[in-house]
Amino acid sequence: MHSRRTGALPSEPLNVTAVFGDSSAAVHFAPPTFWGYFNSLTYLVQTPQNDAISVVGAASPIVVHGLANGVEYQFTVRAVNNYGHSERSNLSNSVIPGELSLSYVHSDRVWRLQHDSLIL
Repeated sequence: MHSRRTGALPSEPLNVTAVFGDSSAAVHFAPPTFWGYFNSLTYLVQTPQNDAISVVGAASPIVVHGLANGVEYQFTVRAVNNYGHSERSNLSNSVIPGELSLSYVHSDRVWRLQHDSLIL
């Protein structure tokens, strides 16, 4: 007699970090160690404050748009398979979205770089 594996919840994603951008943040993470006997996962990035922001993506990084510049955010990630979702990951580092502006001065020239977002 063969036993049939049933679905199981995946474990939570690991090593969650966030990098700020202009009105956005890129949330990076490592996939879970256990997928729950399914071949594919999606991921749910959320803010821990009442899940006010939720974004679904297929892989790391997932970019969260529409954030308020100057406001501090942290994120968690859940892995989702056909059976349900994992526990929340550990909190990411804190990020404060905002426009990035850099200046480089060399001799008589001033170089100014501006980026709408910064994603590593």
